[in-house]
Amino acid sequence: MKKLTILFIFFSTIVVAQQRAIKLNPIGFFYNGIELSYEEKIENNNSVEFSIATSRFNINDDSNKNPFNAIGFELKYKFFTSGNNTTFEGFYIAPVGQFVDANRKQNNGGRKDNITQIGVGGIVGNQWIIGNKNKSNGFVIDLHGGLQANSVKAPVTIDVENIKGLKVRLGVSIGYSF
Repeated sequence: MKKLTILFIFFSTIVVAQQRAIKLNPIGFFYNGIELSYEEKIENNNSVEFSIATSRFNINDDSNKNPFNAIGFELKYKFFTSGNNTTFEGFYIAPVGQFVDANRKQNNGGRKDNITQIGVGGIVGNQWIIGNKNKSNGFVIDLHGGLQANSVKAPVTIDVENIKGLKVRLGVSIGYSF
């Protein structure tokens, strides 16, 4: 029975094995945050990428004593234009959806400020897998840019004009594909 279970698991993983990547955005460190992404190839020349990010930032508070703590989620569906069906690398186009929730509590223990952002947009980019050319695993570099429209909900006392509206997106991610 044990041998049958091992064989079943082995052949199941061969049938459903798909290419995956875990990536980190190093630019986030400059903004007191981190962004981690998981990408999975779902069919020839298409993949889906889910990202989670955290950051700390200030608005209307120059003292840096009471920053907002934010968590954000992002979903991309990448359409690769290359004829290479074995990996998810090359030029791609992707629609993007994003949700960010940021909170801070006033220093005096008073009210809690909240900012909610919802963004939709599109990006173009290129992704390289650096490693063994006969396999789909190796280091991943992903460079992209595009536009995103943001809708922001915040208290009247918080100036969010620089967050809402149509914004340019630029990004870089590095990671590993397996």
